[in-house]
Amino acid sequence: MTIESSRTLLDFIFKEDIQPIVKEWAEEFRFKVSPAEKGGLRCRRSGSVMLCGVILEVQQTGNQVHLETWLDVDILTEFSTLMNAPKESAIQSGETLLWREKEFARRYVNPLLERLNQPLLT
Repeated sequence: MTIESSRTLLDFIFKEDIQPIVKEWAEEFRFKVSPAEKGGLRCRRSGSVMLCGVILEVQQTGNQVHLETWLDVDILTEFSTLMNAPKESAIQSGETLLWREKEFARRYVNPLLERLNQPLLT
């Protein structure tokens, strides 16, 4: 069974260069930073047993910022949900599926949003 994936998407204006802020945040929260396929940065924090990895991608063109973040659902988590979890999942609340993993992901991502003067994910 294939379930459609989803990501948390944010678009906003930020007048400063976002990359130094993202890199500092990534180091603090133990995300590995690499170039994103579409340009910008890709930050990945590996999960552990029964805890999904978290991925964040951010691109900036002038003052326009596009940010995507999602859970990278591991095979053990998929099995624990009887294969009902998508391979990727948005991190904002609203669904009961993967609520614990989403809560942990928001604990990592919200400090970055706060530094960027953006509303926190709930």
